[in-house]
Amino acid sequence: ALPILDHDSKDLVEENTELQKLELFSQEKDTLVVIEDNEQIRTYIKKIFFADYLVLEAKDGAAGLELIKKYIPDLIISDILMDGINGLDLCKMIMDDAAIKHIPVILLTGDTTPDIMVKSLEQGAIDFLRKPFDKELLTARVKSVLRNKTKLQQYFYKEVTKENIAINISRENKDLLNNCSAV
Repeated sequence: ALPILDHDSKDLVEENTELQKLELFSQEKDTLVVIEDNEQIRTYIKKIFFADYLVLEAKDGAAGLELIKKYIPDLIISDILMDGINGLDLCKMIMDDAAIKHIPVILLTGDTTPDIMVKSLEQGAIDFLRKPFDKELLTARVKSVLRNKTKLQQYFYKEVTKENIAINISRENKDLLNNCSAV
């Protein structure tokens, strides 16, 4: 027989199970956070990327920011027009937070005003798509952003490694630098 768990214990078990799944998948797949208040669009985006990425979903900016801080994803896809924290404000919050500002953000919107793209880029978004968006275009942009991010990480890793050899630092500090550059 299964033990009877109180509400808090159930939540803890579910959270630990989710964390274990995330740790398992994150070793093999890049992680995306999709923030979209329209459930149909959010589900559609998840279906596009589900096979190749670990996709975490949020229905608004506040919930999305929690996921981002908790799981430090590889990429964020967010709607701009949402109640509460909108996509532009979310982007600014991400860029102002040293722990997460390295995460690239792609913003989506149905707004067709000419300056929305400028505002998106000014707030720190790496890319911008108007809705309705083309599935292949979104997929190509996500792959491109992640590929470029990987190239930058490899470049900086090589530079740090060269620097380590050149300045002959202690083994302990070299391990620390290698671990930092691997993140």
